[in-house]
Amino acid sequence: MALHRALAAYADQETDRLGLAIRQLLADANPAHLLSAVGHALTRLPESPTP
Repeated sequence: MALHRALAAYADQETDRLGLAIRQLLADANPAHLLSAVGHALTRLPESPTP
């Protein structure tokens, strides 16, 4: 139960952190350019390391 609560709290904190970062980006960037940059970055994510 404690692990479940800790994971839920982490997920909430991460959502808040990312939301703040996105709001800061939107304040300084054109939304279309930001969306294009996110798409570009997502298509170029590094592959998972091989064990």
